[in-house]
Amino acid sequence: MEEQKIEKKVRFDFYQVYIRNDKGSTLFDLNDWVNLISNKKFEDRNIRYNGDIIRCDQAEVVSAEKNPLTFFHFTKLRTSTAPAVASLNLPELNDVTLKSDEYIAEDISGLFDDTNKVVMLQRNIYSLSVKAIETYISYFWQHSGEDRENEIIEFRPIIRRDAYKKIMGSNKYKSIIIRTANLKNKPFPSIFKSSFSDAIDAMKNYEGATIEVRIKAKRKKDDFLNSDEIQKSIKEINNNNSLFSKATVTVEDNNHVRDVIDLIAGQLHIYMSFLIPKKAYLDPAAVQQRMLEKYSINYDDKYKNTVDKNLI
Repeated sequence: MEEQKIEKKVRFDFYQVYIRNDKGSTLFDLNDWVNLISNKKFEDRNIRYNGDIIRCDQAEVVSAEKNPLTFFHFTKLRTSTAPAVASLNLPELNDVTLKSDEYIAEDISGLFDDTNKVVMLQRNIYSLSVKAIETYISYFWQHSGEDRENEIIEFRPIIRRDAYKKIMGSNKYKSIIIRTANLKNKPFPSIFKSSFSDAIDAMKNYEGATIEVRIKAKRKKDDFLNSDEIQKSIKEINNNNSLFSKATVTVEDNNHVRDVIDLIAGQLHIYMSFLIPKKAYLDPAAVQQRMLEKYSINYDDKYKNTVDKNLI
């Protein structure tokens, strides 16, 4: 009897990697960090994050002779709670039986391209978030030298050029809505020069988890927001995308037709489908092979070319 399989659709997001300090930010070669983590013992790679244990299991270069790419694999070990086991015929729930050194694990894989400093990252809502990966990478980087204590590694989403171009090509802005990411996990830095940062700074004393700013133009047909200020804000949001959970701009064309453009949802991404045996996990080796075949210029799809065209 043929083994039953299910189809799983997986999303992959694209980012550029930056390093930021008090003086500003610049593109970062993630291979410098890979060399650092590869020299650490496996047990020394574990850190605590939001009550769980996270670690980098794998970081290695493939196709070293021709168009090399770096693969990395992260795992979250759930130490707080675990799912239960149930039967189709009984109402009771039972604990998953685990040894003292075993945990429920959720994983993601990533690919790094040194030529454009781009990361292709598997999305798994049960595993590590982008923020968790940034925290993990920054932690080991900051602890590798005294001159690195204030340096933060950031994954900045690549926004589809058509969305970004449409916003920046307009000068008729009717509204902008900005919501920060969780300020408890990632404090909002005082590095912005546009006016919305003043509004966020003014609200910090409330000690809320998130802050949302909504700005609308006056009601007259020909009233619009200050285009220079809006474009300055858009550039800062695009360069610090991980600090925001929402950023939408309403633009209007010459025919008074409005369009709401989402800077967060406009992130470059793709979906790939996998056939997985029933009740089995998605094999990281299979994920990484498909990522390689999709992205690398050594294969037919050559999605790297599409990514390069969307870099701003």
